[in-house]
Amino acid sequence: MKRHYIGRTLVFLLIAFLSAGMLFAGGGQEVAGPAGVDLDAEPEGTIEVWGWNVAASSLQVTADLFMELYPNVEVIVSDIGRTDVYDRVTVGLAADGAGLPDVIQLDERLPSFSYNFPGGFMDLTELMQPYMDQIDPSKIPVISHEGNIIAAPWDSGPVGVFFRRDLFEAAGVNPDDIETWDDYLAAGEAILEATGARLFQVDMANDDGTFRMLLNQVGNFYFNEAGEIIIHHEPAVRAMEFLAEAHARGLVLNTPSWDAILTATANGDLATIPFGVWYSGSIKDVAPDLSGQWGAFPLPAAEPGANRAANLGGSNLVIPANTSNPTAAWRFAEFSVLTVEGQMAIMEAYGIFPSFLPALETDFFAEPDPFFGGQEVWQVFVQQVPDIPPINYTSDFTVAEQIITDAQAAVLLEGADPRTALRAAAEEIARQTGRTMARE
Repeated sequence: MKRHYIGRTLVFLLIAFLSAGMLFAGGGQEVAGPAGVDLDAEPEGTIEVWGWNVAASSLQVTADLFMELYPNVEVIVSDIGRTDVYDRVTVGLAADGAGLPDVIQLDERLPSFSYNFPGGFMDLTELMQPYMDQIDPSKIPVISHEGNIIAAPWDSGPVGVFFRRDLFEAAGVNPDDIETWDDYLAAGEAILEATGARLFQVDMANDDGTFRMLLNQVGNFYFNEAGEIIIHHEPAVRAMEFLAEAHARGLVLNTPSWDAILTATANGDLATIPFGVWYSGSIKDVAPDLSGQWGAFPLPAAEPGANRAANLGGSNLVIPANTSNPTAAWRFAEFSVLTVEGQMAIMEAYGIFPSFLPALETDFFAEPDPFFGGQEVWQVFVQQVPDIPPINYTSDFTVAEQIITDAQAAVLLEGADPRTALRAAAEEIARQTGRTMARE
C-alpha cells in the first residue's frame, strides 16, 4: 500500500515507544498461540478492524462480503490513519493489549513490533500452514518471527515504472529500449530537453523509498540474512551514486510530501514514476483526464541482464493476542487476504495487488486496461513476483530507515560523497542498534 510520510518527530517518538515497550513486554515471553480459534465453529459476535486510507476502504469491502457469508458477525472497520495506528498499537502492546482491536493492518514495520513485543500478536503458524506455498515468497521474512508466522500477508508491492506515453513520444523515446539504469538516464535527458518533464521523483529529505527499491533490486538492503549491516557495501553505494548522478543531471524532482507526488503526477511534471504497483490506483484517481496516456515497464536493471524485479511496500494483517473473538478475527483475516474472492474484491475495487498467488492466476490480470493505453499492465508486475529478492527488515528497520534517509539527504541536497555518507550511516546504525557491520 502506498507510503505515507511520517515527520521526524513522530519517527523518534515511535522509536522511544518501541524501546519502552521492551520493558513492558518481557524479553522471554513467547509469541502467543492461536488460543480459542475454533475452525469448526460458525464465527459470531463483533470484531473491530484497524487500517488506514485506501486499506481501510478495502477492508470495508471484504467486511461487507464477510458479513453476508456470516450474518452473525459484525465487522467494524475503523480508518485510524497510519501514524495514529502505529502510535496506538505501540501504546496498546506496551499495556498488554489494552485498547487494541481484533485485527490490525501493519506494513513492513511489523518486525519492529514483533521483536519488541514478542507476545503481542497471535501465533498464526498452525493456521497459516495450508497457505504457505500459495503466498508471495518475498513476504515470508516480514510475517515471520523467529520461525513463527505472526501475520497473514495482504498485498505485495512489485515495482514498475509508470510512464507518460505522450511525453515519451514527444521526445522520440521508446520505453522498450530502456533496459538499464544508463538507458533510463539517457531517456530522461531526451525527455527533459523535449518536454521539460523530470524523469522521476524522490523525497530527498524525508523518505528513502526510491533508494530501497534500487537496493532490493540488486539484492542489497540495510541488513543481510544474518542481521548484519550491509548498507555500506558496493551495491548500495552504486544505487546511491545512481541517484546522485540523476540529480546532478537535473532529472530528479524533489517531492517532499505525498501530496507533492500526486500533484506532479497530475500536472505533467514527471515523465515516469518508479513505484510499487499500488500507485496505479493513485494515478487513476488524480489524473483521470490522462486516461490512455499512461503505461508501465519493468524497473531498469543496474547492468545488462541483471534483475529487474523489486518490491516496495505491502501490508499484513495481525491479530492481537488478547482479542476476545479469535475465531471471527482469524476467519475475517483469512477471508480478506487468503481467498481469491477476498483478494480480488480488494484488487478490483482499489488496485491493491494480492500476495495470495492463486489470485494472480485469474483472468483479471491478463486483461488490457484502457487507462493504460490498452496495455496488459498487470502482467508487468505479475511476472516480477518470483524474482523479488527477500528482505530482512529486522527489529531495527525504523531506526535504520531514518539514518539512511538522512544520508540520502546529505548526498542529494548537500553534495556529500555517496560512499562516505553510507559508511557513516552504517556506523551510526551499528552504534544505535549494537548490530555488526558485515565485512565488504
